[in-house]
Amino acid sequence: GPIGAALAEIGRVVFTDAVGNPPTPTVVVFGGGSYPPAVMDPAIIKSAPVVCAVAKDFSIWLTSAECGTGATTESIVSLNFNGNGTNEDAQIQGWSFGICADSLLDITAANIDGLDVATINKGGPPGFNTITIFPGAGVTQGVVIDMYAVVSLPVTNDYEALRIVMTANVDEVNSVANLRTCDSTLGTPATPNVMVIGGNSLPGSTFDGVLAERETEGGCCVEALVGFACNKPAEIRYSPGSKFRPGNANGDAKLDLADGIFILNWLYRGGRDPGCVAALDVNLDGVIDSSDAIVVFYWQFLDGPAPTQGLDCGTFKTDLPCDVQEQC
Repeated sequence: GPIGAALAEIGRVVFTDAVGNPPTPTVVVFGGGSYPPAVMDPAIIKSAPVVCAVAKDFSIWLTSAECGTGATTESIVSLNFNGNGTNEDAQIQGWSFGICADSLLDITAANIDGLDVATINKGGPPGFNTITIFPGAGVTQGVVIDMYAVVSLPVTNDYEALRIVMTANVDEVNSVANLRTCDSTLGTPATPNVMVIGGNSLPGSTFDGVLAERETEGGCCVEALVGFACNKPAEIRYSPGSKFRPGNANGDAKLDLADGIFILNWLYRGGRDPGCVAALDVNLDGVIDSSDAIVVFYWQFLDGPAPTQGLDCGTFKTDLPCDVQEQC
């Protein structure tokens, strides 16, 4: 229906005895006799109004992902403090927001590691940063950049504020799950979606965008389609992927020194082919080379980072072949 229109009936599907040659009657047969139904309710088709987002200076965007059933995936929450283009000279002192999750998504962690906000306060983390996970519901964040109100952030867009890690229980039947903004829904008292300028809170867009995001470009009114003036939800979509343990190059269901040696043997010494090439991409750069073996050695002996996709066997989206998949 048109924007702003009320819910309206636009048609009905009804029973009729006028279709066919000869016409087909609507009857039930019992004991050789035909009996018409006493009541024949029609199907009523209604036109729902288009929900339109209002352009706002403060909007929240979430990144989407594809993964297999039960896989661990993540979404990055980015904040747009100048979405409607009217806050160019302002200074941000803090913010808060809530992110709601569909029941198919189990949020297991949330952090600011490696994101823009991790160095917001003179190269360090914010003076106050609280992240609360509400199992089965979502996650909130509240940030004060500097408790002494000295350090602030010039208004900017696409500012990375939070990483949400979750288990996605999507499958072939339930193939899409959403993360979306939810204003004043989570917590006691409820956490609002606001940015703080000069000690004043300015509300963000309350439009969650889920339905419209699937059906239109951005899910906003025309005024909000330009720039960053509308919230953008994340869609976590099912993809079959491959089952393997990241780094398990030799296929023995373990990750240790032997896997690094296996990678080097295969690359440079004509060693046997791996059953799952995707498992050798330890640093997840899409290329199998000596750097993948180095990651294994550093993780095993020098307190280096673990494989990029974690240490657990799971289902992962990959463009690399994986002919022999593990039984996770």
